[in-house]
Amino acid sequence: MRIITNSNKPNDRMKPLLLNQAQLGTEIKIATAFFTSFEVLQKMANNETEIKMIVRLDRGTNPSELKKALGLNNVSIRVFTGTRFHPKFYIFGTRVAYLGSSNLTESGLMENQEVNIEIEGDDPVFSELEDAFIEYWNAAHPLEIEDVENFATIVKKYPQAPDISNLIKTQIGNFQFNNTGLEKSRSDGLSDFIESFKREYQIFLKKHKELEELYVEVGLRRYPSVPLRIEIDRFIWWIRELYARTDAVQNAPLRNSSEIKEIILPLIHEFHLYKNDFLEQSTEPRFKVLYNVFESTRSINTTPIRELIDALQYVYSFHDYYVRYVGLWDDIETNFIAPNGEQKIKHTLNYLLHGKDPYQERIYRSHKDEKYKLKYFGLNSCTELYGLVNNEEIPILNSRTRNSMQWLGFGKI
Repeated sequence: MRIITNSNKPNDRMKPLLLNQAQLGTEIKIATAFFTSFEVLQKMANNETEIKMIVRLDRGTNPSELKKALGLNNVSIRVFTGTRFHPKFYIFGTRVAYLGSSNLTESGLMENQEVNIEIEGDDPVFSELEDAFIEYWNAAHPLEIEDVENFATIVKKYPQAPDISNLIKTQIGNFQFNNTGLEKSRSDGLSDFIESFKREYQIFLKKHKELEELYVEVGLRRYPSVPLRIEIDRFIWWIRELYARTDAVQNAPLRNSSEIKEIILPLIHEFHLYKNDFLEQSTEPRFKVLYNVFESTRSINTTPIRELIDALQYVYSFHDYYVRYVGLWDDIETNFIAPNGEQKIKHTLNYLLHGKDPYQERIYRSHKDEKYKLKYFGLNSCTELYGLVNNEEIPILNSRTRNSMQWLGFGKI
């Protein structure tokens, strides 16, 4: 353990230390109250690192720098808007961490008189620091482009206001780490669900995009008539069936981009040649049936109810749950259609797939709100159907997806 003070002594400024520790493939965790240095973050990201950063939206954070950071594929950002979020620390894999007074700003890393300590990975404090980061990360709000734009508008509109925190909380959201009991916040089932959903999907969507790009690079489409996300879902199913068994997943290392590419490219070729009847039936025929029935409100409303329900058997989470816990599929009219009613079934599916609310809210209301909730059609059924049919290119996320992507080296999703 040693102290870094941004002095003229050798090896005593934070910026070169951070850049030196951002070695190839390192997982980096950053908690900083303020952020203004995209240049430093970009240099750390350029070495195929995986970065998770938590910042506070307030005067000390630069909106334009934050917007550029949000565009980095291997950087995930979460934020607090509560004014009491004030830590500054940097964790590099399991090797070393820096804890002290330096924010991720040029002045904090190079110019200000700061005091930071360097903590080696075998120091007991190191694991405690990791635990603190995980607590922050699990409570913070996943940053979206709309948040950055709203933040930029507030900063620009009120350049002289000494305190813009209340405006930020009102217009973006009141997101805080409330372990001190000093901050007061209100939440409800819907907002809690949406925040949890966004946290779950934040890293997954970035990783899935990387997988899509590799898939496109190979230039092979086994099922060109379906959206790419559907073919990738079947590729992920195949990975799980052949390779991603429980022990293999648990022991899978986190890989950098080059290592992931080296593994995935030959697997795509292997998948392209794989022969399996279930794979054939669960891709193009399945998607065709679902798309024809659920592509629009008109198709849902004009499809006879029994034909519509038979299409739902291709939502495997629904079909498997029903057959396992309710009864034979031949009894679906008695056990599912009758208790829910044709009108409510179509109303719910129209709202879930084609409603005007944000899709996270539609998924929540479709399995929680009595206005939409269908008996035996729970959260997993809602998310799977939405993932199969949506027009927003949101892929399917389930336990199979998590296991397969972890085995491939993307880390825990």
